[in-house]
Amino acid sequence: MNTRTTLYPHFLSAWNPAYIAQRQNSNKNSFCVDVEESDTEFLIYADLPGVDKKNITVNIEDNLLTVGAEFSRAVSEKSKQALRRERVNGKLERQFMLPVNVQADGIKATLKNGVLTLSLPKGEDTSKRNIAIA
Repeated sequence: MNTRTTLYPHFLSAWNPAYIAQRQNSNKNSFCVDVEESDTEFLIYADLPGVDKKNITVNIEDNLLTVGAEFSRAVSEKSKQALRRERVNGKLERQFMLPVNVQADGIKATLKNGVLTLSLPKGEDTSKRNIAIA
């Protein structure tokens, strides 16, 4: 096996924005997502339990989709000792580099039962846009 040919694709992928975004979001302090693709659209499902839609941001610019959520969990009284803390406080963000252009005006976002659903129709429009959540 030639080390040069096996390392070369990994070297190039390290400079790819999608690879960088994936590596930044691979830690445990992130929210889970499912991404699906059909002939006409991308569907993204993000688990955001307990997050109000006013604390969620969805933006797209140049095929880079950014989903942010502000988590605000109640902290126990200072007199109590925390034995374990797994719930996140603060802002988390995920980014996705879409492989094709999407119609920014056709993007739909809904939040129901703690799941953010994004529908991104494929098309030619790549303008910058903030998406309102219904």
